[in-house]
Amino acid sequence: MTLSFESAAKSAAACTWCANCRSGCPSFEATRDEAASGRGRIGMLLALASGSLAPSSRMAAAFASCTRCGWCDTVCPVKIPVRAAIDAARTRVTPPTELGRVARLMLVLLRDPAAARRARRLIRRFQEARTVRDRRSFPPVAPVEPRLALPAPEAADVVLSIGCRIEAFVPEAAADAAAVLAACGMKVGVASQPVCSGFLQEAWGAHADAAACAEATRASAAGRPLATLCGGCRNTARSAETPLEADDVGAWVARAGWRGPFRPEALAGPVFVHEPCTFRHGREGTSVLDLLRRAGVDAVRFAPVACCGGAAPACVDAPEESEKMGESVRAALEAAPPKTLVTSDPGCLLQFRRMTDALGIDVIHAATALRRVRVV
Repeated sequence: MTLSFESAAKSAAACTWCANCRSGCPSFEATRDEAASGRGRIGMLLALASGSLAPSSRMAAAFASCTRCGWCDTVCPVKIPVRAAIDAARTRVTPPTELGRVARLMLVLLRDPAAARRARRLIRRFQEARTVRDRRSFPPVAPVEPRLALPAPEAADVVLSIGCRIEAFVPEAAADAAAVLAACGMKVGVASQPVCSGFLQEAWGAHADAAACAEATRASAAGRPLATLCGGCRNTARSAETPLEADDVGAWVARAGWRGPFRPEALAGPVFVHEPCTFRHGREGTSVLDLLRRAGVDAVRFAPVACCGGAAPACVDAPEESEKMGESVRAALEAAPPKTLVTSDPGCLLQFRRMTDALGIDVIHAATALRRVRVV
């Protein structure tokens, strides 16, 4: 969903300042800064609209640190579309032409999947040539491989929406998702062409690109439901002008029927299951914890107070704020590290791997965890 700045200001004027949105906002919980809450951002939007505040670097950072999880939309008693309003205000403060170099490059690559694959090859060659990689460097890029050999969308019960971060960094999660869905008796297809959900384009104000992505996603899925591997992709598909039927792989597995044979020993314990903020706030959740427990895995929920800091595009645009968000999460993992950490979002997965590279934790996507415990 996209709003013009004027429409956003009109919607925001209904705010009752109740602070419901503040109580569960990941960026506020991490920083305790009113400007980093839904209510604080709405206040800045209204001040911009009235002319009582001018755009500033502090304001830009506050808007950029939003994780876009959707909590504020869920709990707003007057139904303000807070996330879309924040996006609109953000583009008033930081127009697309003034984004950082990484964001501008990503907007170009997301429009051209072939160019994105060429860029991945170059980055991978560079990474392979390096002898030392520090903890804060770019995540290791996966080899560019042929797309999954799955049926066309028209012949499928559900179409696998792979997403740019899965394809670039954890492609095994896509293959695992296809396998576990098939093991549950579902006919799994793949989109007719690689497409982006438009999640990042919405946040960065590239509205024409976001609309084109939504239409391309609809066309590539041939009207079939989507199984997603990313919370941002799922929520963007659901909130499009013409919403798509979309849910994460765990939810589709639960819906299809989760039956054995199982091998719970395939996941080394202790097993922590993390629910990203894009899933856990006011939504039905990923079902992954319940599925693993039903498979005999002694798994516990890992739900730190703050966001891990891996939310996109905040981790690109507000790296210092994102790092601060992740401090308490890192401390919790270092204090009592699991052997296996399962998450349903690729951004969180990459962040956890960076945080725990010295702890020997196996950080995996939920689709991989489900495939490991289900004999397929």
